[in-house]
Amino acid sequence: MNFRIIFWGFPIIVFLYITVKRITAEREAKEQYKSYLESDSKANLTRKADLDSVTYLNVPLDKLPFGTSDDEQIKDFENTVKNLSGKRILNLTGKTSVQIKEIYGAQNLAEVSSYDDNFTKLVQTVYSWGERLLNLGFEKEGVCVLEFGIDSLTDISGNYKLLADVYAKYSDKEKLKRLEETASNLDSLSKDSIINYILLKSAECAND
Repeated sequence: MNFRIIFWGFPIIVFLYITVKRITAEREAKEQYKSYLESDSKANLTRKADLDSVTYLNVPLDKLPFGTSDDEQIKDFENTVKNLSGKRILNLTGKTSVQIKEIYGAQNLAEVSSYDDNFTKLVQTVYSWGERLLNLGFEKEGVCVLEFGIDSLTDISGNYKLLADVYAKYSDKEKLKRLEETASNLDSLSKDSIINYILLKSAECAND
């Protein structure tokens, strides 16, 4: 008798548990969507910001190693960076459209988003440029380019890892520490993996 109760009762309990979890999840999803709509509605009322007064990312053309190599890929990367230097560049990594509208105003969303696109293109190019320089044996120049990427708060993990490799090669614990501190301020999904890699390289230095 008890076996029959357990046999039939267990599926019912599981069914009820799944039903309750589903209803709870649906309720939470509705509440989150409602909260999003409210936030978006308020953001749409935000006064349009003066984009001329915004601080944009500056590309220090005089400090970057242009003309290091005749390599065609290097030349392409250099030209891309030079072209981007004349545009407005804004790092909006980690910010939602609602947050962007709250800061800059709904009417500026499309324009400001294009500035973020410029940032994405810049840091991707900087990483590829620095990596190519290292692969061709221009270590000093490659590090210079990659460090500009770090100063720009790039969230490209490869940028951090390449620098960590070079710093660890020379047991430069101070630069590894600064690299870790910069990574800790990132608003990116790759933040933890970047920090863990830098810590691994720091540990290797400590064992030398």
